[in-house]
Amino acid sequence: MARKLRSYQFGSRHVGRPALYPWDEWLDGSIVEVTEGEDVPNITNFRSTLHQAAERNNKSVRSRRERRSDGPDRLVFQAKRRYRKQVSS
Repeated sequence: MARKLRSYQFGSRHVGRPALYPWDEWLDGSIVEVTEGEDVPNITNFRSTLHQAAERNNKSVRSRRERRSDGPDRLVFQAKRRYRKQVSS
């Protein structure tokens, strides 16, 4: 017979392979710095993936790529909750 539960820990909406990056940690509003070759393989591709992950989590992201002549490039970003504008009638 069916039963009601007080709570349940639902997993990700997506079933399949685990996420490559710790999105819950990185999209929590903190300022995060990732380095190309250490944290992510390619900054350009990662930036696109980052914005898609933010969209899926109802967040927006601001980011800045820092090109460095003395080492690998890095990307600094911060996510924030996206608020939908209410339409007045």
